[in-house]
Amino acid sequence: MLRALITVMLISMSSTAWGEELQDVDPLEDLNRQVYKFNFEVLDPLFVKPVAVTYDKLTPKFVRTGISNFFANLDEIPNSINSLLQGKFGQASNDLGRLLINSSIGVGGLFDVATSAGLHANQGEDFGQTLATWGVSEGPYLMLPFFGPSTLRDAPSNFIDSFLDPFSYNDSYAVRAGIKAIDIIALRADLLGVDDVMSGDKYLFVRDVYLQNREYLISDGKGVRVIPQNTGFPLDSFMSVLGMTGMTAYFGLLDITDPQEGETLVVSAAAGAVGSALPVFILFLIVGRWFIRGISAGAIK
Repeated sequence: MLRALITVMLISMSSTAWGEELQDVDPLEDLNRQVYKFNFEVLDPLFVKPVAVTYDKLTPKFVRTGISNFFANLDEIPNSINSLLQGKFGQASNDLGRLLINSSIGVGGLFDVATSAGLHANQGEDFGQTLATWGVSEGPYLMLPFFGPSTLRDAPSNFIDSFLDPFSYNDSYAVRAGIKAIDIIALRADLLGVDDVMSGDKYLFVRDVYLQNREYLISDGKGVRVIPQNTGFPLDSFMSVLGMTGMTAYFGLLDITDPQEGETLVVSAAAGAVGSALPVFILFLIVGRWFIRGISAGAIK
């Protein structure tokens, strides 16, 4: 589910307007980039990712599924409380029901019995989303050491939500650290496939995906167009030249930019999804105008 969500974010993060908007929320970019280098070029490749790869290869799938279910069940505690604080009483009831059923019949959350009973998992709620619902602005984007991407609003929410983790009250530091380590490794293993789709400036990739994902979670997905599963086309076609990225490039080039004869067109960050589609439409623009001129001049019949 997480990989699918990130794919959706990749489709939507292509907008030029969005990139310009993000410049205002990342005033600490120089400092954030230094922290990013530590997190993603030192800490992750040297310590976290190798363990996650080993875990993914050696641990049977049913065990990995059980571990993921276990931590997802623990997340229902902050989910239900934050849903309640946001006035989502139906969702809070659903989340609490999932917690009770999976913690009992599901053997401590190892099995997701609640879904079979009709109580489906929601997208997840945290105190950062609660603050957003209460009208607190997100503030500047932050790249935190060890913890990764966040914002000024979201950063303290992780600390507050930690009080809802029952293992945080365990007297043994080894138990607390061990449980947290397993949670991190299991999550990193779920994200191994994301490494293959990261392109261009990876700092911007991580920042854009994080901020748009937060916007999606806070809005509960309102305004998001869901791609049907039975279109007959592979999902990656929706990110092609004829998909949303291509349409963003097309209308951004021809309608927003509206280049005129004699002007110089500069495309920055062309390694991204939209930027890589632009050369196709630039060629289309050049050939198309040449063709029209040829018809007008009678050279082409």
